[in-house]
Amino acid sequence: MAKLEISIEGRVFVADLLEDSAPKTCKKVLSLLPIESYVLHARWCGNAIFIPEVSRMRLEPENRTILCTAGDILWGPEDFFQGDFFHDPQYKGELFIAYDEAIFQGKWARCCRLPDVGPIPTNLFAKISENLEELKELGERVQKEGMKNITVKRKAS
Repeated sequence: MAKLEISIEGRVFVADLLEDSAPKTCKKVLSLLPIESYVLHARWCGNAIFIPEVSRMRLEPENRTILCTAGDILWGPEDFFQGDFFHDPQYKGELFIAYDEAIFQGKWARCCRLPDVGPIPTNLFAKISENLEELKELGERVQKEGMKNITVKRKAS
């Protein structure tokens, strides 16, 4: 089973790729590695951080969810932003990491209560299973302090 190694602020997390549930997403995400970027807090989703605008690659829906628990890693939701509401063909997909319970929804859903913006299904493709308390502490720091550097690469066997 392939794994990801995620480094944020000197902390390293290992995620198992869910190749049986999301094979196409796993393959495409692996093709983007390594990713060197930054994470922000996804406050409109709850307890999650995300890497903005990773790639313009299109992904088919697979293993989609809106409800996440600590350690879930998701790709999306480019189809939402290129759909009827935002009409943004330049939008790039994002990589989300839940550090506790999260509900993936548009940022306008909580602040504006727009009727046509709500839950946004995203592709669940990987899972961090260890050091979840450390992940939660890091997510809370991103919420309070702002942007942090991140590196995502394939973990060597």
